[in-house]
Amino acid sequence: MLVNEKAWLERVPADVVEALRDWADTTAVSLEWRTWLSGGSGSAVARVRTVTRNETHDQIIKLIPPALGKLESTNVRLAEQHSPTGFYERHIVPTSVSQTLPGSRWHIHVQDVGGGHMSRWRALAEVLDDPDLGDHCATIVESVHIDWNDRTPFRHENVDVAEHVRTAMGDYLEPGGGLDTFLGETGQNHTDAHVHVPGRDSSLPNPLALLRSPGRTVEIWFGRGHGDLHAHNLLVPTEPVLPDQYKLLDLGRFAADAPLARDPMKLLGSVAAVWMSDLVAGTALRGRLAELVVEPHKAPRTPPTAGYIEVSRRIHEASEAFALKSRAGHDWPRQKLIALAVVALRLTCQPERFPSLADRWWFFEVAALATRAFLDTPGEQRAAGSGGQHSGESRHAVDPPEAADGEPGARIFQWPIRPREPDAVPQLIADLLTGIERLPRHATGTRLSYLAVGLRRDAEQAARLLSSIETAGTVRRELATVRSWIDRLADSAQAKTALTGLRDAAGELRRYSEVHWSSAGW
Repeated sequence: MLVNEKAWLERVPADVVEALRDWADTTAVSLEWRTWLSGGSGSAVARVRTVTRNETHDQIIKLIPPALGKLESTNVRLAEQHSPTGFYERHIVPTSVSQTLPGSRWHIHVQDVGGGHMSRWRALAEVLDDPDLGDHCATIVESVHIDWNDRTPFRHENVDVAEHVRTAMGDYLEPGGGLDTFLGETGQNHTDAHVHVPGRDSSLPNPLALLRSPGRTVEIWFGRGHGDLHAHNLLVPTEPVLPDQYKLLDLGRFAADAPLARDPMKLLGSVAAVWMSDLVAGTALRGRLAELVVEPHKAPRTPPTAGYIEVSRRIHEASEAFALKSRAGHDWPRQKLIALAVVALRLTCQPERFPSLADRWWFFEVAALATRAFLDTPGEQRAAGSGGQHSGESRHAVDPPEAADGEPGARIFQWPIRPREPDAVPQLIADLLTGIERLPRHATGTRLSYLAVGLRRDAEQAARLLSSIETAGTVRRELATVRSWIDRLADSAQAKTALTGLRDAAGELRRYSEVHWSSAGW
């Protein structure tokens, strides 16, 4: 029996709803629609309640159109085959049904959550107002990168940018597709070098120029990836929110050889889409939101933007820390910006999801800003197709390779950091101490060693700035102690035992630095 049939008819063709009703009758299931979760490319994803033999279960049902059904069903099976057993059991919602609906060419996937009871589970999209959202997103990004690809060889290859973007855009580039719709509505075209976004004084590079950049290459790193990691495809237990126990829904776009920068940028794009919808179109705040999504480290903190900046920064940094530790950091900023540009362009091409042209203009603005940052970020140009493979062992090495000039890490760490003047040192120290306070007490040694990368960077920057301040000797001494503990934290074998010592050293650094800033009148 199909309960709330009218709800299904809102998103699914009538003949498919009839096939779903027949399937429910044949399997002796009472199927009650509860709420829509998400769904792209014509698919429909719903949270449902099923009753069989007087047993009630909460499940997720996805109905997939014929053009995608076979491929997505295959990808679900591949996710099970290629995922580490521990990761699969802890973080992937199993698919109990994957078949063609009888009497229809549509496919149905059924996933069971929380043993069939979803009372304590919510989609991440439902907790975006949580004050710790940035930490939650960072925890998930780190785990998807690290735990899902545990001890797995990564492939990396220099690819032609235009070809890579065309492949990622897929059907949206077809004649009459989503891109043509947007261009027809706005009067833009593929060939303009620059675009004028409504409400912005200066022009921006046309992101569509990425489709015609022969000879421009970027190094892409590949590994296991979800493919559609948006906030509706992530479930977290609530009361309180426990992000380290997250569950992944909808593995229909899984790939064992996916561009690794895609998932975090997909998550960021989905969160930013919600933020954007809450802001009035055409306002300066929307424009600032677009900028901080792309480059949060450059965005000035103001009361209206501080929360947005923190979440964007944490997602970027979680992705960056993984890249540095896996030795994928050499061209990571550029491949991440390309991934973000593609995410934003794909959202630009979806009038069925975003009927407001002003909303799609905003996504196009994000794509243009990401393109500008990509073009401004230096990267080594090598022949498309060249690359290699890094083993799972090498990706766990702690220290980045020596640069040609002998400075550790200079060769691979090119993520642009906003320059800080000496009078900003107190804030830099405060950021470092906040990062230490946020270290999860129950994380694995491997996870802590990854988090140490960002702390080491902040500590090294603070040390460089403090070296020019003659009166800050005690602060430099305490900072040196903190840095030594961070070095131990970066060793996964010592990380768990180093955490206590690092927290104690951070307390001393806080005490001495506050005394110094006060006496110096800072």
